[in-house]
Amino acid sequence: MEEEKAKEREQRRKRLEEQRKRQIFREKIGLAGGTVLIVILILLALAVKGCKGKEQKAPEDISLAFEVIEEPKKVTLVAAGDNLYHMPLVETGQGESGVWNYDSIYAQVKGVIQEADLAVVNQETIFVKDRSNVSGYPAFGTPTEVGDALVNLGFDVIQHASNHAYDKQTQGVEESLQFWKEKHPEITVLGIHGSQEERDKITVVEKNGIKIAMLNYTYSLNGYALPESKPYLVDVWDDETVREDIRKAKELSDCIICFLHAGEEYSTEPSEDMEAKVQLLLEEGVDVMIGTHPHVLQKYEMKTDDAGHKMLAYYSLGNFVSTQQSPETLLGGIAKLTLEKSADGEVKVLDDYTLIPVVMQYDSDPKARAVYLLSDYTEEMAQKHRVHSYTEQEFSLSWLQETAATIMKKDTGGDGE
Repeated sequence: MEEEKAKEREQRRKRLEEQRKRQIFREKIGLAGGTVLIVILILLALAVKGCKGKEQKAPEDISLAFEVIEEPKKVTLVAAGDNLYHMPLVETGQGESGVWNYDSIYAQVKGVIQEADLAVVNQETIFVKDRSNVSGYPAFGTPTEVGDALVNLGFDVIQHASNHAYDKQTQGVEESLQFWKEKHPEITVLGIHGSQEERDKITVVEKNGIKIAMLNYTYSLNGYALPESKPYLVDVWDDETVREDIRKAKELSDCIICFLHAGEEYSTEPSEDMEAKVQLLLEEGVDVMIGTHPHVLQKYEMKTDDAGHKMLAYYSLGNFVSTQQSPETLLGGIAKLTLEKSADGEVKVLDDYTLIPVVMQYDSDPKARAVYLLSDYTEEMAQKHRVHSYTEQEFSLSWLQETAATIMKKDTGGDGE
């Protein structure tokens, strides 16, 4: 019995001894690990201290090593030609319920207009409030619902200086201004004014950090004279007035666009008068000139004066919508360009400027009158076009494509001649 107890005591002693050895081993490991951790912490502290020491010099060093490069600011702009409303087109939007709506005429080109940062159109004919005053050629009066359609389409800027701007005399101008101010105050209106103070104020549109001065003139008012008491109603071209407007615009903006209603109707080449006006704009420092009035497409080009200043010139965009009766008047164009402002404040027109051809379609169905992109137009539509009942001239998809291709040959020449 005593021997068994002695064995148990010995075994217990050995177990306790083993436990003490393991405990001592763990304590040594813990101490070593703690020492390593302390060393690591000390090293980190020294590293942080070193970094902090460098931080004191960092601002100066970084400013020398790096420069903040500002991305160029850009604005894409589209501009459409003559929005010309003869009575057949007026009738297209007249609903049986008495509601007039013209949205369907523009539905096929909505994407092109809305994807741009800024969209401009030439409202060739003046608006009238009273439907009994609506009329077609020769003294146009267009329903204000057409203005609603232009806004719904996505236009931001409306040109009103045209040879038809005074067709309804002072009343027409004032009713148009009232319509825009009361119904669509967000829209920028060019070319007509309600006071001399408004006339003398240069219109500047700021978009994406670029300030764009916009000028709009017509060569004539079809023989009408503005009243002596209200010479400000419509912007009519005058060399000295234009030069003064450009001078003021330069002080207020980064670049200048002039929308010019001039040239010879139905001519596919710029008139001498138009060329002279364009040359004046170039020499005075305008950056872009967009022309309307001839009702047919004309060339576009980048011009350069003797001092090296460049100006993009679209001589005529033709008709945007109309029911005119010759093939040339049914092919129009939408100007598309990009303005870029560099970090030093210089603004230039990028080389991606182009023309998007459009076709005005009308046939026996009054509700089918609409403007289409040439890229979406078909030969079947061309053969159904009612223009065939007015002329024996060719009007086909291939003719439209060939004519547009001739106009769209980009001229980047620079002698300004």
